[in-house]
Amino acid sequence: MTVIARHALVERLAGQGVVDAHPLPRPFPDSTNTLWRLRRAADTDWLLHLRRAEGLDQPFWRGMEWLFGTTALPAPERLEARYNLAASGSPLRVPGYLGPLGELAGHAHWITEWLEGGPATASHANAARLGTHLGRLHAHAAPAGPLRGWGERLADTLDHLAERDWPGHPGLADRLAAARTAARALPDPQPAWILPDIRWDQFLERGGRLDALVDVEALVIGPAELDLAALEYQLDAAQAEAFAAAYRRHRPLPGLAPGREACRLLLFLMGILGERDLAAWMAAPVRFR
Repeated sequence: MTVIARHALVERLAGQGVVDAHPLPRPFPDSTNTLWRLRRAADTDWLLHLRRAEGLDQPFWRGMEWLFGTTALPAPERLEARYNLAASGSPLRVPGYLGPLGELAGHAHWITEWLEGGPATASHANAARLGTHLGRLHAHAAPAGPLRGWGERLADTLDHLAERDWPGHPGLADRLAAARTAARALPDPQPAWILPDIRWDQFLERGGRLDALVDVEALVIGPAELDLAALEYQLDAAQAEAFAAAYRRHRPLPGLAPGREACRLLLFLMGILGERDLAAWMAAPVRFR
C-alpha cells in the first residue's frame, strides 16, 4: 500500500466537502492506522482512518485472529456495530461511524466524526471515569459461545505467538510453560465486551476530564480479566482503587489471580505497550486481586 499524498486526498474527497487534510502523529511506530483530520468547509470535521499495510502484519492482530477470530480488516457493518456498542450506556463520547467513502486509491479506510479533545492522561479522576465506562461495557450482555474452550485456545495462542514472533527470547520458554499450564486449568470465563489493546491513547480528555473513547476497532467478546490485566500496567495504586470503586457500581470486579500470568504473557506477546523486557513485564505490581 503506497502512502497517499495530502493533495491527492483533498482532491479525491472534495465532493464530500473536504477542503484540507492533516495527518496526525502515530502514538506507536506499529500503529495499525494512519489518521487524518479532514477539514470540511460547511460541516463538522471528519477523522479518516487509513489502514497501513505494515500495521496489519504484527503480533497484536495475529493474536486477535487466533484467540478471538477477528481480523484487522472487519466488514463495515461489524465496525459500525462496535462503535455503537462502545457508546451504549457509556459516560464517554464515542464518535459516530460514517463508513468508507467508496474507492480511495485502493486504501482500506473508514470515516468517523472528529471529536475535539487532548490526549488522555492517567489521573485519579480519569481512572474513576474509566472504571464507570468499563464497568458498564463489561456488564453489557454478550453471548457465551465465543469463549467456550477458552483456556485451551489461550494456551495455543501463547504457543503460536511465541513461535512466530518471539523465537529464542530470553526467559520466554520457562514463562511459556508455566502460563500454558495455568491457561489450560482456567474455566470458561463470563463473556464480556472488552478492548484487548486498551491504552490511554485511545481516549481524549477535555478540561482535565476523561471525555471520549475514539479507538474501538479491537472490541471483541472476551474475559473482562484481560482488560484489567492490561490496566495493571497503566494505573498506580491510588488510581486502581478509584477505578475499582467506580467499576463495582456496575458489576463485581473479576478476580485476576488464577489467570494473571497467562494474561500478562499474552499481552506481552501481543505487544500492547511495546515492552521487550519480559522479566520486568511479568514482575509489574499487582493492582487488582
